[in-house]
Amino acid sequence: MADITGYNDSVDHLQQAPNAPWPVIQVHRGDTVNILICNIDPYSPHGFAIEHYFDVGVALMPHDHYSISFVADEDGTFTMYCNIFCPVHPYMQNGELIVSG
Repeated sequence: MADITGYNDSVDHLQQAPNAPWPVIQVHRGDTVNILICNIDPYSPHGFAIEHYFDVGVALMPHDHYSISFVADEDGTFTMYCNIFCPVHPYMQNGELIVSG
């Protein structure tokens, strides 16, 4: 979920653990990954992208949602981030998708 508190409350999480990525999704190589992004912010747009897997990203207007699905076919740690400038943009830049074999 995206709103004025970031992704799943990343603002509070990163203030408590500033060097820890948030949110973190861990999957195995070959898994089908389904992610539903919901902008529950009543006023601001928010974006979502994942390097390598969803580089184009998506911009969500208030109350919009978007579903992505892909096969995690490459091992590694990939950054999940806001791809548009929004009020909590700095707190939406370090989520991680971790794919392991």
